[in-house]
Amino acid sequence: MIRAIFVGGAVSDSMRFHLFNGTWLELETAKRRLPDAAAAAGRVQEDLLRLDHQILVGGSTSDHRPAAGGGRGLPLAFALSDDRTQLLVTFDATG
Repeated sequence: MIRAIFVGGAVSDSMRFHLFNGTWLELETAKRRLPDAAAAAGRVQEDLLRLDHQILVGGSTSDHRPAAGGGRGLPLAFALSDDRTQLLVTFDATG
């Protein structure tokens, strides 16, 4: 739900900041009051930071597509590592 609200330019930068900040503070409170849920709240905070960064970087250029090249890479497969710290991409490349 958070991603649907913030992505696509539907929310201004200042509103996104206030919403993210409020959500972050609520998660900090949850981590203190609910120790059993602290790890999950921390993961949500990491996801929020990642999402905010993606929105900021995505808005910094008008064209998000890389320049065309002569090679091909197919098929692509994406996976997130078990510890959620790495995006694993596998593919075959030609050219």
